Order: sequence, then structure tokens, then C-alpha cells
Amino acid sequence: MSDILDEVKEEVRQEKMDKIWAEYGRLFLICGIIAVILTGANSAYNHWETNKNSEQTAQLTNALMVKDFDKLSELSASFDKKHAILAKFNLAGNSLDQDKIDESIAIYKEIEAMRTKSNAVYTDLALLQRLTLQIDTGDVSLLRADLNKLLNDQNTWQYMALELSALLYAREDKYDVAITELKKISDARLVSPALKGRASSLIMYFSRNINETDDK
Repeated sequence: MSDILDEVKEEVRQEKMDKIWAEYGRLFLICGIIAVILTGANSAYNHWETNKNSEQTAQLTNALMVKDFDKLSELSASFDKKHAILAKFNLAGNSLDQDKIDESIAIYKEIEAMRTKSNAVYTDLALLQRLTLQIDTGDVSLLRADLNKLLNDQNTWQYMALELSALLYAREDKYDVAITELKKISDARLVSPALKGRASSLIMYFSRNINETDDK
């Protein structure tokens, strides 16, 4: 793709991370890890659960403080789901920092496989992150099928998914359909200014592509 699309995709990735940290940072920052839900009941089972949660939170915190990602990987295999998801997000981010794209994609897939109704916002986020990494080279039909899981009014990430959907249509030279997707973003009320700005820029860019094609 052209330079402008490369720049947009980089902004997409960066904004996703900014949005994650801004809105859900408590679940990823060390100071927020201690907020993992504990039951408060007095039964022996709940007491055991509380102790287990506290122990796993401490282990996760310690590994993150010293950036011991080998230890974090080891711990994630024995953690309960909510702690394992937190650990794996950090592992995926570390792999991405080292340009280990395939490794990061594999970890995001592991998070997706841990989906439950209560953690769907985070497993869907993992799906969104994976699709962002695969948007240039992945199989279009498979990417489209996965994107459709996020493209509904109830999904937290629907507008970011719409942006990826537009980029995927552009990859197929379906600029008119891409513009339709982007207009859903620009016309929405509860969308960040940065996302709306990118949508408007892409609409203009794709419109020029359509006009140039018509002129030939």
C-alpha cells in the first residue's frame, strides 16, 4: 500500500494501544492489577479463592516490575483466566516490541481462545490487535470473517473494526465499499477525534482513487 496507508495503519495501531491504556489501563498497569476481583465471602472456598487471587496478583506484579517475561510466560500457564489474559497481553506486547510479529499473533490467538461472556471485551481486543497485525498479509476471507465478529453495535471495538474493514476493502481495490465503512465512523457521535480525522482523510484519499480509475 501507499505511504499514506502505511501511516494510517501505524496510527491505527498506536491509537488502539493509547485507547487501551486510557480506558482499560487499570487492568494492565501494575497498580491496577491488585484490583482483580475478589469475592469477599467468608466460606472456606472463597477464602481459598481470595488467597489464590492475591498470590497470582503478587506473582504477576513482581514479574512485570522486573520485566521478567520468561517468568511471566511460565506463570501464565498456571494462572486463572483473568490473570493469564493480563500476562499474555504483556507477553504479546513484548514480542511486538521485538518485531516478533508471528509470535505476537500467536499469543493474541491464545487470548481469543480464552473467551467467556465476562471477559469478552478483552478477548475481542486481542482479536482486534491480531487483525491489525495481519491486515496486510492475511487471507482476506479469513480476516473478513473475524472482523465480522466485532462489527455490531454492542461491541466496544466496532469503530476500530470498521476502520480495519475499510483498509481491508482497500486492499482489494474496493474503494467505494471502503468509503461506506469509513462514513459510518465519520457520522457516529461517540468516536474519538483522531479516529474521525483518519476516516475523513481516508475517504478523501479513496475518493481520489475512484476518480482516477474513472478517468482512465
